[in-house]
Amino acid sequence: MAIQMNIYDSLRQDHQSVQHVLDEMVKTSEADVSMRTQLFNRLKVEFLAHLRAEEKLLYPKLEQHRSSRELERTDVRDERWKAKASVLREMVRHHVEVEENAMFPKAHRLFSDVEAQQLASQFEDQKRIEQHHI
Repeated sequence: MAIQMNIYDSLRQDHQSVQHVLDEMVKTSEADVSMRTQLFNRLKVEFLAHLRAEEKLLYPKLEQHRSSRELERTDVRDERWKAKASVLREMVRHHVEVEENAMFPKAHRLFSDVEAQQLASQFEDQKRIEQHHI
């Protein structure tokens, strides 16, 4: 019998993926227009799908923390783009720390292993739905 992923594993996996994309974004230069655009589009799909799935299943108040809109409005050739990507990276790091260090322990006490596995399945389904709406 295969071990099912629980909600905490699903969220951590997303966090790692988003952090990787953000790290790659910050490494780019103004001349990397295509790479910046590609990475930001990937971040947008992955992070927004993650947030929207969380909002619907776990954290209804996360909507107020979506801050990628400012970066979206900045031309990737703009010298301020990298600084804004760095700020976004720090905000995401903070989100991850709060979620993993404060919310996960509370949720662990509230949800059984079966509930956590069910939430993971629902979370992954919801992310797929959200990705089609971004």
